[in-house]
Amino acid sequence: MRAALATAYLRNEDFEAAHTHFRRVLEACRARGNLTHVAVTLANIGDCLVGLGRQEDAFAALDESLAIRRGLGDMSGIADCLIITGRAHAHFGWLPQARACFEQAAGISRDHSIPALLRRSLDGLEQLRGVRR
Repeated sequence: MRAALATAYLRNEDFEAAHTHFRRVLEACRARGNLTHVAVTLANIGDCLVGLGRQEDAFAALDESLAIRRGLGDMSGIADCLIITGRAHAHFGWLPQARACFEQAAGISRDHSIPALLRRSLDGLEQLRGVRR
């Protein structure tokens, strides 16, 4: 229930409220030892922190999420986290890093037949083409 509320806040760009709720979700997931939910929640926290302009904290959360997903061998989770990380890099103006994340996510998505994530990866790359730096 709290995760759904946090997600609604995130979608409505109320990053502070979303972050508060996701932090509580993270505590519960860690207490239960559910690494998949920990990784998903960390990625959402990273997304919130990007919205709050907290660059260092955002990448710390995203890096931890990606490490967990890699440790689990969760290919769709890895691709999803790379997409979120790519958006974060783009948000902060780090376009080469954003491109690398989107390209990695696209490759994983192709290799593992994950069409929804492939589309999101390609959308991220397309958005970068429109950015001039």
